[in-house]
Amino acid sequence: MSYVPLHVHSIYSTLRGMMTPGELVTAAERKGFGAVALTDCWSTYGHYRFYTAACNAGIKPVMGIEARHLSLRGRDRFSHLTLLAENNSGYRNLVSLVQAHFNKKNQRYVTAEELSRFSSGLIALTGSVEGEISQSLLGGSLTRMKKILTDLAGVFGPDNIYIELINHNTDREWFVCDKLMELSVSTGIPAVVTNNDRYISRDSAEDYLVLERVGEIREKRRRRGGGAEYFLKVRKELEPFFTMAGDALDRSSEIAERCNVKLPKDFSLEYTAGAHQHSELERRCRRYFRMKCGRLESADLRRVESSLEWELKHAEAGNVSSFLIFLSDLFAKSRQNEVRLEIIGDELQQSVISFLLGITNVEPISHGLVFECFCSEDEYFAPRLELITNAADRKAVFGLICSIIPRCRIFHRVVRTDMSFKKIVEEICKVVDVDDRLRERIISFASGEGREMDISEMFRTSAAFRDMYNRDRTVKRIFHLANIFRGRICSFNLDSSHVVVLPEGAEDMISVLLNPDGEKFLQCEDETIEQLKGWSFVLHHSRVLAVVDMTLKSTGERAGSGEGEEDLIPLDDQDAFDLISRGDTVGVYLLESDGVRKMISRIKPSRFDRFVDAVSLYRPDPLRGELWKRYIGEESKRSVPHPSIGEILRETRGVLLYREQVRRIIEEVSGMEGEDVYRMEHSLRSSDPAGLRNSRLNFMRNCMEQGITEDKANLIFDYLEENIRFTYAKSLACSRAYLSYISAYLKARHFSDYYAALLNVYSGQTGKYELYRRSFEREGGRLLPCDINRSHQSFVAEGDSIRAPLEGESDDGADLIVRERRKRGEFKSIDDLLARLPDIKEDRLLKMADSGVLDSLGGTRKEIESRLLELFEKRKIKMPEGSERERSPEGVDGVSRQLSIFDQDND
Repeated sequence: MSYVPLHVHSIYSTLRGMMTPGELVTAAERKGFGAVALTDCWSTYGHYRFYTAACNAGIKPVMGIEARHLSLRGRDRFSHLTLLAENNSGYRNLVSLVQAHFNKKNQRYVTAEELSRFSSGLIALTGSVEGEISQSLLGGSLTRMKKILTDLAGVFGPDNIYIELINHNTDREWFVCDKLMELSVSTGIPAVVTNNDRYISRDSAEDYLVLERVGEIREKRRRRGGGAEYFLKVRKELEPFFTMAGDALDRSSEIAERCNVKLPKDFSLEYTAGAHQHSELERRCRRYFRMKCGRLESADLRRVESSLEWELKHAEAGNVSSFLIFLSDLFAKSRQNEVRLEIIGDELQQSVISFLLGITNVEPISHGLVFECFCSEDEYFAPRLELITNAADRKAVFGLICSIIPRCRIFHRVVRTDMSFKKIVEEICKVVDVDDRLRERIISFASGEGREMDISEMFRTSAAFRDMYNRDRTVKRIFHLANIFRGRICSFNLDSSHVVVLPEGAEDMISVLLNPDGEKFLQCEDETIEQLKGWSFVLHHSRVLAVVDMTLKSTGERAGSGEGEEDLIPLDDQDAFDLISRGDTVGVYLLESDGVRKMISRIKPSRFDRFVDAVSLYRPDPLRGELWKRYIGEESKRSVPHPSIGEILRETRGVLLYREQVRRIIEEVSGMEGEDVYRMEHSLRSSDPAGLRNSRLNFMRNCMEQGITEDKANLIFDYLEENIRFTYAKSLACSRAYLSYISAYLKARHFSDYYAALLNVYSGQTGKYELYRRSFEREGGRLLPCDINRSHQSFVAEGDSIRAPLEGESDDGADLIVRERRKRGEFKSIDDLLARLPDIKEDRLLKMADSGVLDSLGGTRKEIESRLLELFEKRKIKMPEGSERERSPEGVDGVSRQLSIFDQDND
C-alpha cells in the first residue's frame, strides 16, 4: 500500500463532515486506496457500518477517533489528538475513551489520566493544528512542545506515537509543518502525512465551505480557513504541500498495516428451545390456530391458513422465529404480572402469527389487514416494534425481558436525528447573503404545508416556487445546498424510549454512555444492532395507557388477547359507539380535540371498522383533501379508472384511505405479487422521480399482460400517484383505534372509575387536571370531599361520584391512615384517631380538621378543633410554634376548604 487516509470525518462529526461511511468507502474504492480510516470527533457511531462496507469492498478498515483532551501539561485548554485502534484490545480502549468524553457534565473531553488508563493497543497521531504540540509551537514555546511529545510517548509508548503533518495551504500550517519535520528529525519520532478529509471531491469545496460556516455560527467556532482542501486526497494531490516530507507521505500505509481490528458479529439471542426455535414457533401457532380460528367460515379459514404458511416460511428464512417466541413470552408474562403492554404502529399488526401468539389485540382477518410480514430478503431481520406501557410498569418490562433471556443486556439508544429541511434552509440563509423579505419567502416554501417536502415536490405543487427558483440564482443556490445537506446534518440525543436487547458480550465493542440516572445508552446505528443479532424496539410510557390500566384494574374488565377471550371487552358495544357519536369524548384517546369530535359526530361510526376509518380520516393530508366529506356523502364520489378499484374502495365508502388498499389495487389490476407489489407501493409513497418512472413502466407492462390498454394503465397509475399521499397503514390505524375504542368503552361503561383514573394520572398537570375535573362535573359527576374514613391515596370512584384523595398528607402519612383503617376499621372519633395514630403531627391534624377531612368523626369543625387542642393539652404535647393560623370566615361552612383540595377558585 502507498498513501492511506488516516484522518477522515464523516457526517457523524456533526457540521464537520459531509460524507456517509458508505460514500467514504465507495470513494476510497474508486480512488484506489487499499485501506482507509474513519476518525470522527469522539464518536464510534458509524464504525460498524463503515467496517462492513469496507470489508465488502475489499478495503481494509482502520478504526479511530479524533479525541479532545485536556492539556497534558496542566494548562486549562483543550487540544485534539488522532487515535487509531491497532487491535481489538485497542478498540475496546477506544470505546472506553469515547465513553469518557461523555461522562463530563458540560464539555466533551478526556483527561490525561483517562488517556493513560486506556492507552494500550492505540496508535496516537499528534493531531491537526489544533493538537497540543502544534498549539505550543504557534505559541512560541519549543521547549514545551518537546515536553508534550515526551508525555505522549510516555502515555502510548515511543513506538506508538507519530508526528502528524497536515497542510491545507494556510500560512500557519506551512509554518507548523516545517517545524514539526525538524522536531521529527531531532527526536527520532517518525512523521506521517495526513489530510483532514471531510468531503469526497474538490468539486464539493464550495458546498463544504457553507456547511463549515453554518457550523462556525451554530457552535460559535472561530474560522480556521483551508476548507477548500479538506477533500479526500490521493498522494499526488498531497505532494505539492509536503515537498520536504520524505517517507512521511508513505508512512500512513505502515500504520494501516499495523491496524487489524476485527469487529465481532457471532452472537445470538436464541433461548428456551435452542436450535429448535422454528419448530417451537410452528407448534405454538398450530395449537392456537385451532383455538382462535376454528369458528371462521371455510373461505376465511383457507385464507388464514395460507397466510400462516407464508409467514412461517419467511419467519424461518429471515431468522425471526426466536424473536417472535420472545415477544409471545413477553406479552404472556406481562399479562401474568398485570403489566399492561400494547403493541402499536408496527408491521406486526398485519401478522397472523402475532394474533395467534397473543402479541396483537386486533383480529386481522375481519379488518382486512394484508399479511406481508417477514418477507425481507435479508439474512437477519427483526420487524420494527413499537410498544407502549405506563410509566410505573416500565422497569417491570425490563425485568420481564431479563427473566425470559437471562444472558442478555438491556440498553437505551443514542438516537441520530436529521435536521429538518426547513431548519437547514434557515441555517443556510444565515450564511448566504439574502434580504429578510426573501428569506421569509424561502423559509415558507421550505416548510411547505406544515410538512417536509423536497424540491421535486415543491416544483410539482407550487407555481410560485417554480417562478422564484428559476428567476433568482441565490434562491436556486440555497435550495441546491439544502438538498445536498439533507440527511447530512444531524444531532444525537439520549432517548430512553429506544430499547436495545443485546447478547451478553456484544456491548464490549460499542460505546456505552451513561446519563445522570445511570441509564446506559448505546452509541450505534440500527444496522449495528442487527449485525450483533440484537433486538431493538421503542417503548413509550403512555398516560393514556396508565388511565386504561388503572380503570381495568378497578373494574375487573379485561382487554387484550390470549386464552379465555369470551370475557374480553367486546368491539361492538353500542354504549361506546353512542358516546363516540355524541362527541362526549373528553379524556378519550385521539378524540379530545374539537375538530375530531365534530367530524366523528358527523360520521357516527357504529362498527369498529367504521371507527378505524374515522380515526384515519382525521390526519393532516386527508383533512386537507376533505376526504371525510366524500366518506359521508356530502361530496360526490370521484370516478375511478378501473372497476376493481371501485370494488376495493367499497369498504371505505369510495375513499382510498389505506396502503393495504393500494397494494390490493396493484395486485388485482396488474397481477403483480409479493415483493414486487410492496416495492411499487413504496415507490409511489417516496415520490422519487427515477423510481416512479421505473415503477410506471413495470406497472404498465404487467397491466398490458392482463389485457389492459396502455392509456388505461397510465390512468390507473396516475390515480394511485395522486391519492397515495392520503393513505395510511391500516395496521397502525387499527392499533390506535383499538386503544381509542377501549378508552371510549371504559368511559361509557365505567364513567366515574374512568374519570378517577384521569384525575390520578394527570394530577400533576394543572391544565389537563382542570379540564377533566370540569368535564366530569359537567357530564353529571360529583366530586366528594376528602374524608378520613373514605379517602385513599388517590382518587377513587364511589358509585357515580369520585372521592378526593388524602391530599396534603405525605405519601407515608396517607398510607399509614389507609393501612390502619383496613386493619381495624373506620375511625370512630377524634379520641379513637389519636389513640390509633399517635405519630401524626398535631399541626397536620389541625389542618385536616380545618379543611373538613375529619368531619365524619362527629361535631362541627370548631368542636373537632377544640377537642384536638384539649387532647393535646391533656397529653402535655406542646403546640408547635406557628401552628396558629388565620381562618377564613368561609372555613366553617365546609365549601371553601373542601373545594381547595381540587385546586379550584372559591365560588
